[in-house]
Parts: sequence; C-alpha cells; structure tokens
Amino acid sequence: MMSQLRILSASALLGFAQITFGDESAIQSFLNRRIISSTQTLAEVQSFIEARIPRLAAFEKIEDWEKHANFLRRAIFEQVYRGAAESWIGAQTKVEWLDTIPGGDGY
Repeated sequence: MMSQLRILSASALLGFAQITFGDESAIQSFLNRRIISSTQTLAEVQSFIEARIPRLAAFEKIEDWEKHANFLRRAIFEQVYRGAAESWIGAQTKVEWLDTIPGGDGY
C-alpha cells in the first residue's frame, strides 16, 4: 500500500513538472485522467461491510427459523435497549394534543 502511494505521488509530481504554467490544455488533460474506476469505491465499501456481517444460515424447517429469529430479536433488542435506553422499555407514555398547525394543499 505504501509503495503504491509513493508511486502515485511520484507520478503526480512528474506530471506536474511537465505542465508549464499557462498551458491550460495540458492541465485539463492531466485533470481528465481517471485515477480510479467509477465502481471502485462502491466495491470497497461492499467488501468492507460484507466481511463484518455474519452470514445467515439456511434453515430447512420453519421451527428452526423461528427459533433463530426469536434469538436474533432478543439479541438485537438487548443491544438497542441497554444503558439509559433500558428505562424506555417500561416507560409510561401519553399523547399530548397541542395546537393544530395550519396546513396547505396535501395535508
């Protein structure tokens, strides 16, 4: 990775050295060069994310899926509602009706 960065830096410096000030076509030509493909960033993000998300197993019986689904729900619920958010589970809620906001077309 570091050697690629050095090569890229050296190439950029050599490219800039060849461009004379005032030669706009040479500068534009240099700026028009593609550095990475149009799909490289997306591919890198997908690769990064896919490596961190566990694969979901294939289930042959509905009972096995339901057991696993319940486990996932419970595990996710415990992760989301922890710490201060744990008090939200049993919190009493109520609706407070305040003034009506005038709306226009489409409301």
